[in-house]
Amino acid sequence: MVICPGGAYFKLAHRESEPIALHYSGEGFHSFILRYPIDNHKSQYPYPVLSLFQALALIRKHSDEWFVDVSRIYVMGFSAGGHVAGLYANLWNDPSLIAKAGVVNEDLPKVKGVILAYPLVGTTNRPSSEWNDERKLFQCLYGTETPSQDQVSAVTLSNLVNAETLPQFIWCAADDPVLNSADTVSYVLRLQEEKRNVEFHMFKKGSHGLALGDYATADPEDANLFRPMSLWPQLAANWMKTL
Repeated sequence: MVICPGGAYFKLAHRESEPIALHYSGEGFHSFILRYPIDNHKSQYPYPVLSLFQALALIRKHSDEWFVDVSRIYVMGFSAGGHVAGLYANLWNDPSLIAKAGVVNEDLPKVKGVILAYPLVGTTNRPSSEWNDERKLFQCLYGTETPSQDQVSAVTLSNLVNAETLPQFIWCAADDPVLNSADTVSYVLRLQEEKRNVEFHMFKKGSHGLALGDYATADPEDANLFRPMSLWPQLAANWMKTL
């Protein structure tokens, strides 16, 4: 499993890194953390997703040495990391991205499934408020706070769904104060329209960025949100076993 932490493209969230890897290691998964480029011109699309292509090629190259079953590789992403994972889920066989990553098709394992946790699905054309983190996100993802419509459309997951889109497990919270859960619902509907394999869970409460939803990865004051949201890791593991 390759884990893509969130952090609005200008940082990488620790709670969505090692704790996730340790949890799924306990479930029998080899876990890798992708520290994709952030907070400079290399964080602009497509550099973060190119690093995922490169990481997957590296894992395949060393699969025997690292005891990795290349027929059962998964990608998991949180928030902005969910955007990186979602881009890969839809563009995994894009010839131009493969070429830009400096790999070839034969280098890449076929990813079995992708897990998106409270993902960034897309943005508007302008930051919606004076919230500084959102302004930073625009600068890091687009290189400007005023991206063109073409720039926005090119990285909106709902626009990228196609007949080859990878199977996905997606979850979010209805009370997410950072990302609009309606965007996630729209993405799921597009996956259904294309008859892609998708399992979706929206929890009534769960806020944003709580990772595993336990005392190891979230703040104690959020403990009232842990149930039933904290069931998602097992739900995702069950889903992966169906593929």
